[in-house]
Amino acid sequence: MCIDRAGITVDPPRGESIAWSEIRSITTRHVTSFADSIAPVKEIEISKQSGNICRAISLDGVPNGTFLPHLLAYAAAQNGIPLRTRPRDLLMP
Repeated sequence: MCIDRAGITVDPPRGESIAWSEIRSITTRHVTSFADSIAPVKEIEISKQSGNICRAISLDGVPNGTFLPHLLAYAAAQNGIPLRTRPRDLLMP
């Protein structure tokens, strides 16, 4: 994933470029269990204005993948894109 001022590119260099103006919302899906004290992000879902969902962004095995959701949350906020979490009772720090 590449995040820049133009938008998000999923799986560069072959991936789809999505402009910020094409994004309706971003959802982070967390790994949860009763034993978890911290719920890491499992995947990121991008909902487009067209209603299509790009859900191919798994963070399994991504170097520094722990930081990616925070960077994405910052970039989304700068572009007026709402950020959601699943399950809903989790909040990103």
